[in-house]
Amino acid sequence: MTDYSLSLALPSTLNYIGVPVTFADEHEWSSCVFASSSIGSGRRLYVTDIKNDYSITAPITCLTYLALGSKNRIGENILMSNVIYGSTSEGLKGTIPEVFSFASTDGLVNGDLIKDVDKVYKIFETTPGTSTIYSSFISKFIAIRIQ
Repeated sequence: MTDYSLSLALPSTLNYIGVPVTFADEHEWSSCVFASSSIGSGRRLYVTDIKNDYSITAPITCLTYLALGSKNRIGENILMSNVIYGSTSEGLKGTIPEVFSFASTDGLVNGDLIKDVDKVYKIFETTPGTSTIYSSFISKFIAIRIQ
């Protein structure tokens, strides 16, 4: 995560490269994921280094999904969703660990902290305005566990 100074007027940028948490032990999906809030392709992330399949020479793109309705809050509680990815033909395949999205931007402010028992998450605004067309993520706000 790169969080720029306010004077630069640039949104925060998240580039995630790593091993996802997969929903199944399918060898072809136990691989490396690249997701970015600045160079994604319309809610898509890239899956590379597919295990046991040396014929794949280019990354596979997968859509990202949000596991929430259209609200962010229930009373004083803020709802966050894992960043889930998959495809329409293969189904949901995995999630990016410790990175969360939101269903709405209502009440969210860049830099806010969300506390859940002994965990702390920081909110970052990663896309100016309302568009997420160049992001791998559905929401322009992302929360990352910092403690």
